[in-house]
Amino acid sequence: CRTDSAWLRYTGADATSYQWSGPSGLISNVREIRSGLPGWHRLVAIANNGCSYEDSVYVSIDRSLPILALQADTITCTRTTVSPTVATDSTAIAFHWTGPGGFSSHVKSIQVGNSGIYTLTVIAANGCSDSAILNIPSDTVHPGAFLQADTITCKQIGKIQAGMITGNIIRMQWVGPGGFSIQSPSSDVVLGGTYTFTLWGTNGCTFTDSVLVIQKDRIP
Repeated sequence: CRTDSAWLRYTGADATSYQWSGPSGLISNVREIRSGLPGWHRLVAIANNGCSYEDSVYVSIDRSLPILALQADTITCTRTTVSPTVATDSTAIAFHWTGPGGFSSHVKSIQVGNSGIYTLTVIAANGCSDSAILNIPSDTVHPGAFLQADTITCKQIGKIQAGMITGNIIRMQWVGPGGFSIQSPSSDVVLGGTYTFTLWGTNGCTFTDSVLVIQKDRIP
């Protein structure tokens, strides 16, 4: 890919005539020729004494592109950076990454913390290049909930409740006074104080909020 032709030159003793022949009817009578045709090229050189020298050379074309494949994990709240996997063959000698926010790198293995479209261009030893596009996704949406709490009175016990829960949840937990702990969105409570509710999402993101349970079940 760096050149479109090859120089073929007779390097022996001076001759009186040169006869080149090659692919596609190539004919020339000079000492040195330039050919972009693949295949065998034959030279007959005739010296002053009438002796001749014959030889052949094969011109090959290598415009094969480097093999390139990309893969990357999703950026999450717990996996804040990713290193894309680059699969290429041994012919690759140079790499150039571009990406969001003006990102640029000339190494094969990169580590990034921004999602978006990344492009890798690989250059092979033969000068041929190939590019691949990689979309690095992100999932950093936090779960959510709306918390409510009832007041403890002489007529009713208290109640805490988490409603309107959003997100892909793998765990939830209430904690509060007196070692209170329960993995449920709602519960009855008998002690006043601050109760904290936490959600854990599948993407590693969390939600935490608190409510105050007021206690009014004491005789004045």
